[in-house]
Amino acid sequence: KVQAPMPHACTEDQLVESPMKPALLFLGAALVLFSSDALVFAADSTIPLKPIRGEIIIKRTASAWESQQVQEPCILPNPKDPARLVMFFSGVPATNRSVCFIGKAWALKSDPFTWHQDEHNPVFSPGKQGWDSGSIRLDAVLYLAEEDAYYTYYSGTTAAVQDRIGLAICPAGEDGYSDITPASIRRVGA
Repeated sequence: KVQAPMPHACTEDQLVESPMKPALLFLGAALVLFSSDALVFAADSTIPLKPIRGEIIIKRTASAWESQQVQEPCILPNPKDPARLVMFFSGVPATNRSVCFIGKAWALKSDPFTWHQDEHNPVFSPGKQGWDSGSIRLDAVLYLAEEDAYYTYYSGTTAAVQDRIGLAICPAGEDGYSDITPASIRRVGA
């Protein structure tokens, strides 16, 4: 039976000189274990842990279009206002649990627990006809600076199973938020 070498305490310089050896590195009150195939953190047990702050930031009861469920948040820095965040998220109405819509909200980076939903939500809905006319579901949102636009990837269907992925593009507009509207979002290939 082969026994793995015991980790040894070392400085950061020594760690660089022999990167494949397991090593313990003391960083203030934390102990970091480096090994050739993993990085594991162990906290100093004498420091009291702060409780995790969990708060509701989007309430599903705020509007009928999201009254059953809210899900799939995609949060991005606002490309036009570095002090703000933009969130795209899905909502399901209690009146029809097989359909889903996409809404938007914003928050200050300094207060990411206080989100402001847009009064005109939802901003993206299932198509009137075609492959995504049954329901949609938010998958991912990217901001492409070279096009100054949000790329929204979403799943869609005409039945109950989300069986296709589509792309919708929306110009970011002057403030990175106000122009995210049903009128400015266009489906690619539709």
